[in-house]
Amino acid sequence: MTERVDAIPVAAGWRETAVGLAKTAVVAGELALLVLVIWRYSIESEAFLQLSMLALGGFVVHASLPRAWRMPFFALLSVASVFLVFGVVSGLWLLTLGFGLIALSHLPIPWTGRIALIVAAAGVLVLMRVRVIAAPWSEAIWPILGSMFMFRLLIYLYDLKHEKSTFSLVRSVSYFFMLPNICFPLFPVIDYTRFNKHHYDADEHEIYQRGVHWMFRGIVQLLLYRLVYHRLTVDPAEVIGLASFVHYSLATFLLYLRVSGLFHLIVGMLLLFGFNLHETHHLYYLSSSFTDFWRRINIYWKDFMVKLFYYPIRFQLRRLSDVGSIVVSTIIVFAGTWFLHAYQWFWLRGDMLLEWHDALFWAILAGLVIVNSLYELRYPPARTLGRTAWNGWRFAATSCRTLGTFTVICLLWSLWSSDSLGQWLHMVATTGSGGVALFAAPPILLWLARWLRLREQQRPARKGAMAPKRQPWFRTSAATVAAGAAFLVVLGQPAVYEASPYYVGAVVRTALNTGLNIRDQALLDRGYYENLLAVNRQNSALRELFSRTHGDRELINETAAWHDRGDFVDGELVPGAEIQFLGHPLKVNRWGMRDQDYDLDKPDGVFRIAALGASALMGWGAAVEDIFEARFETALNADAPAGSGVRFEVLNFGTPSALGLRQVVLLEEKVVGFHPDAIFYFGQQQDPKYTLDNIAYAVFKGREIPFAFVREILERTGVENGTARDVVQQRLAPYREELIRRTYREMVAVARAHDITPVWVYLPWANEEAMSEAALTLQRYAQEAGFVVVPLDGVYDGYDQHELEVAEWDRHPNALGHRLLAETLYRQVYDRQEEIFGRMLLDRSQNAALTLKERNHE
Repeated sequence: MTERVDAIPVAAGWRETAVGLAKTAVVAGELALLVLVIWRYSIESEAFLQLSMLALGGFVVHASLPRAWRMPFFALLSVASVFLVFGVVSGLWLLTLGFGLIALSHLPIPWTGRIALIVAAAGVLVLMRVRVIAAPWSEAIWPILGSMFMFRLLIYLYDLKHEKSTFSLVRSVSYFFMLPNICFPLFPVIDYTRFNKHHYDADEHEIYQRGVHWMFRGIVQLLLYRLVYHRLTVDPAEVIGLASFVHYSLATFLLYLRVSGLFHLIVGMLLLFGFNLHETHHLYYLSSSFTDFWRRINIYWKDFMVKLFYYPIRFQLRRLSDVGSIVVSTIIVFAGTWFLHAYQWFWLRGDMLLEWHDALFWAILAGLVIVNSLYELRYPPARTLGRTAWNGWRFAATSCRTLGTFTVICLLWSLWSSDSLGQWLHMVATTGSGGVALFAAPPILLWLARWLRLREQQRPARKGAMAPKRQPWFRTSAATVAAGAAFLVVLGQPAVYEASPYYVGAVVRTALNTGLNIRDQALLDRGYYENLLAVNRQNSALRELFSRTHGDRELINETAAWHDRGDFVDGELVPGAEIQFLGHPLKVNRWGMRDQDYDLDKPDGVFRIAALGASALMGWGAAVEDIFEARFETALNADAPAGSGVRFEVLNFGTPSALGLRQVVLLEEKVVGFHPDAIFYFGQQQDPKYTLDNIAYAVFKGREIPFAFVREILERTGVENGTARDVVQQRLAPYREELIRRTYREMVAVARAHDITPVWVYLPWANEEAMSEAALTLQRYAQEAGFVVVPLDGVYDGYDQHELEVAEWDRHPNALGHRLLAETLYRQVYDRQEEIFGRMLLDRSQNAALTLKERNHE
């Protein structure tokens, strides 16, 4: 009997252990599926994929260790991640700097002395960051070092003073070098006390499951962000009228999905190692007041500011009334938020962000939060336990408050995301009377919410609050994550989404698209958070580490191969220049072309084609022998009629950023002197945008514009020399169609005047459908102007964009992309040979229809 009684707890213990192992295995399986999703959709960077695989293996080992060993193991795993991403040399530098700052925080001297030494050390680092003092380490270190210490060191020092906790090297290393941080310059401000005190303070499997649940939620938000970024964003220059302004305001706020998604991903990964942290964001799009918005969005930042500034200041102002202390404390908190955001910008980007519209955003938001706080002080919101019975009046009041708050935040976000205050004011001015209604809507909605709330209070209260139902959360969450991740993995397979209905395939291709949208491909410039998240694009060393790609400079105008002309064309390649650019030799001939050295006079028996276009035609990121123009020339000469004496020359006049009207200038000034028989203008989706940008830049610089019709439009819109570029672009936006049509007509007129056949070819980016709606519109304009149109339909069919791009952040075609362009161009030109070449080549053999690809197969 005694043996049977003793066996009961033993059996229960074995059962509990088996259940625990099963739950750990379930979480590990979910995490493995999430790693597959990260790989299939290229979430963030290659470095993050490697980190995710390290986290997967680390989680399995970590969960198997005794509880006392887990924090040291996490610290070692975090240090290993530094070497995984940064390598030995840069990793050692990063660890040395970090350990140095931690050591200064624990020197056996008074606290004020330690602060003074840390400030002095920070001053030296500032001088190194701005390159006054040369730093012996890679530029890649700065953004990550800044994200680890710029805010967390403040919390650490505060807690050392007030918490009086015993020093632990393991805890300090875990806190500052925490595993996900090595891949994310923008990182949530995690509190040191919570990081330590809430380590395994609940059931470990519940913590793990919440971690994978948040990671899945973060991935979904990042995929939604891509849909917004590629399909909904609007260039400020295109904002004309109420509808487009509302579209712009909504899209800019929705772009914040990326920050929210990344923070969910980061904190979810930390939960996998037992750190029971709370949410970073909570349904912030559904905030029902401005104080509610401040509490829901970037919760860690709010906690950081409240802990270090709000409560200490209110304590110092305790002699004042509640109203006075709230007003003063809130003003200081938001002023500090504005300054610390500029401080964050400095460590991640290398310069300070001090813009009027940035300060105005925080000032207005501070005012709204103050008014809301004082209102709640006077009329405290009703609080209930559990779920209350549904009430129509309350629901209507909450809906009005939520819609009003959302509208105001969208308007504020559009201000913050604009390039300048002037640009935003001009967008608002285009809305006319509709803008008045838009700005009047929030106060009306908030007043209506107050009225509805009063009506609810006048009605008899409904009794019976409903207690929340207990759900089997672990099983439900695990099933959701596993099914959702598996669905995304399957849907991301080319064989699946290509066979799906068109719109499904289009959405999946957009979700898979890691490149830049049209505006950012041209400008590489967006709002505050977008610029911080894109810091690896500006920091070539960090980009090389994150993407495992060549880290050369990406702007040709910063090299010796570029000459600033100081006129409307702006710049051109330097004749005779030889440099290394994006991993390939870039040699310029005596005429300023990246091509072989042709004679100025056209030889007898030669059909000469002048290729005009921008950076893709020049061969940005490609070797000279791979450029589609050179391959096209080779194909034409390989199939020239035997014995005819006909030879082809294709001259590459590709010039970065030179599209539209700049090409008209180059055509008249440079191209016609080579006596081409035909010009091939390679138009791109950015033609209208570059046309506006080039005019705006010339106006801003005070340069003469050599086109009477452009000067007439500028005079009509009231634009003068020196006007800000964004203002010029907005004022010219209504004339976008007229300008591109006139540009094409000017090009055709110049060609016809010199007996040159004008040919228009649409040149798609590596991740772009060959003939999109924008491309078809431009094709129509080209046909109307008198071009012979050569479409490149299906040029990239059957290939993934990552196989075709120079790099994940650069949509220029690589060697494979250029080969496909050459093959398709050759086929299309052969089909239109009579229009392009005339009677000269009509006797060509039908065998000339063989493409380069077909010959290679033979």
